[in-house]
Amino acid sequence: MRDQRCFIVGVREVHVQPYKVWARTPEEAVRIVEDGGGEMIEDGFEYSHTLDSEVWMVEEIEEEWRDEEN
Repeated sequence: MRDQRCFIVGVREVHVQPYKVWARTPEEAVRIVEDGGGEMIEDGFEYSHTLDSEVWMVEEIEEEWRDEEN
């Protein structure tokens, strides 16, 4: 029997999804998107950064040992 257990680690990342919106000011543009307006730019979704590991989620799962895993 192994002394290791199996875990799923949920790495929290930040991504950016741009929207196209017509507005009078940047603040108004933000409000419009907050309210569900604007047009999502489909191919603009991109990775920004990974949050610190202190906010990641870790869950232990039942799994049989397999030698190929670390």
